[in-house]
This record gives sequence, C-alpha cells and structure tokens, in this order.
Amino acid sequence: MTKAALSVGYSNFEKAINRICYYCILDYFITSGLAIQAKTEYSEIELRSTLKIQGKFNKFLSYMLFQLSLAGFIKYKDSKIIFLESVDGARSISDRIMYLTEEFPEYKEICNLFQHCITHYPQALSGRIPAISVLYPSGNIRFLEPAIEVMEGISNFGWHEIYLKKTLSKISKKRKISVIEVGGGIGRLTWHIVQNLNSENICYYFTDISRFFLAKAIETANKKNIKFMEFIQFDISKEPPLILKDTRHDFVLALNVIHATPSLIDTINNLKSLLVSGGSLLIIEYMPVPLWKNMIWGLAEGWWYFNDGIRELTPLIDKEKWEAILFQCGFKKVRFFPKQTEFLGEIPCIGIIATL
Repeated sequence: MTKAALSVGYSNFEKAINRICYYCILDYFITSGLAIQAKTEYSEIELRSTLKIQGKFNKFLSYMLFQLSLAGFIKYKDSKIIFLESVDGARSISDRIMYLTEEFPEYKEICNLFQHCITHYPQALSGRIPAISVLYPSGNIRFLEPAIEVMEGISNFGWHEIYLKKTLSKISKKRKISVIEVGGGIGRLTWHIVQNLNSENICYYFTDISRFFLAKAIETANKKNIKFMEFIQFDISKEPPLILKDTRHDFVLALNVIHATPSLIDTINNLKSLLVSGGSLLIIEYMPVPLWKNMIWGLAEGWWYFNDGIRELTPLIDKEKWEAILFQCGFKKVRFFPKQTEFLGEIPCIGIIATL
C-alpha cells in the first residue's frame, strides 16, 4: 500500500487506537491485581508495589498515569491517585483490537504488534520475562518488520534514508571517507547505505551496544561479500573505545538511537569527539510520537533511560530542541534535511546534519 493511501485514514486510526490504549492500561492494572473502583485511592508507590513493576519501568508507569489523567480516568490529589470510575473489563481488549482491525485493515500489522505487546505487560514489566524478548521473541530480529514497514509508510523516514544514501554515495566517489554508524541494530539503515558506496574510498564502522546485533551484522556483511566494514561494540552514552578514537572520522550516522541514552548532551559530545574538523553528525530521529507508539516501544528499556532534565515524559524531542542542543555542544552549522518532501508523514521524523 502506498504512503498516500496509508495516510488517508491514519488520523481516525490514531484516535481509535489511542482510546483503546487507556483501556489497555487499566486492563494491565487489573490483570496485575489492582482493584479499581470509583474513588479508590493509591499512591504511586502503592501502585508500583501491587504491579510489581521493575524500577527501570517506573517512568513508563508515570507516563501511563499521566495519559489516564488527561483522558479523565484518574485525577491527582496531593500525593494520591484517585480513580474516577469503576473498571470491570467487561469488554475484552482482544475484542476492542479485533474491531479496530476490522475497521482499519490497512493497519492490521500495527494492531497485531500492539496487542502482542500489551498482553505481555504483566510479565514483562515485572521482570518475569525480559521485556525486550516481547519485541524480539527468541531473538528474532525480523519479528517487528511487518509493523515497522507500515509505521514507516506513515512517516517520512524513507525520504531521509534516500537523502543519506545519495549524499554519502556521491562523496565516496570523489574522495576517501570514514563513516561510523552508531546503534546500527538490525541494520535498518546500514544495508541501504553501504550497497551504494565506493568500496575503494570507504571505511565503514558498524557499531552497536549489543553483541547480538554485531554478530548478525557480521553475518549479513559476509553474505553480501562486503569487505570494507568493521564491527565494534560501542555504548554511545560512554566514552568511545580507543579503536574508534585513534582515527578521526568524516561522518557519524545515528538512526533513532541518541534518544535512548540518559543525557542527550553527553551522548552528542561523545559522538562529536570522533569527528574531524568539518566532519558531520547525521541524525535521523522521530519527533514526539502518539500514545500507541509509546505503548509499544515502552517495552524497550532504553526508551526510559532519559535523565537529563531536557525530557520529561518521553525520550523524544522536537526540531527546535535538537537545534539548540547541537549548537550548545559546539557544532557550527545545523541544518535539517531534506529541505522539502512530497510526503511529510503522519508521524514525522527529522533528519539533521550538524557540522563542526
């Protein structure tokens, strides 16, 4: 289905799935042993205790409660949370999602992933199973692909990918360049980029915090017979390893990863230290996303790592904040790409080129 076709019914789909989100949160509470009656009061500490939620997901709980308050299901009074109506779960979540899928069949893959995620909240958020295993069952990195394909269809991600691919390909045909990709993950950006590069003029470092993703990337590079890549473990929230610092690099690529760190400023400074004078940090990040998307990616522990005073409820920030932070970190020029797109996207992401 084309981007334009997906876009037509998206606003109604978003309203419908966001409404379901509220009942999913309440269902998670009830399934985890919380009694919800009108005027029932709990402190957030009592909620955490009853839900047995792990500390690393406390921000997720706070986000859920904030959303319930906006929707009028709860209110805050002093240090207490007061439920404003009784909830008995008479209409099951599975029924709600089934009706949603019937009404919006073009978003079936998103509905399937959404239901898969929210039904695992009690086990995942309490630590009875690893939360990341919900997103990658049995380490299957392809599990998310059908839903991600639809998500990208309602965003402008593809335009940023094409721009980067063309830009780096053009430069690599003229001179030698060194590129580091950070948080490469499943290679969503990687393999689109490297196949268009001049192998004689490029040194490409694929990095990720996960050894699992590094191993998968090495396997893929071998299958594609790509010889100019190096694979290095790198936690971008910490000082870069010496093997990367020994050489200054022309470009650092970061696709949807900088947000998943405690401090945007510290992380950006770490990446800046790898660049030559005149080098560029190339960033693709989603701007703040709707409730339903936070309900999916909230199962990724890194979604809630933020602790920098810049972000409050979720890890994503808008264009203006990115620009201010990058100038604060010492970049001389910050521009956004592409300058114009035919399709802005219902869930837009931004491309940023920050140059020293």
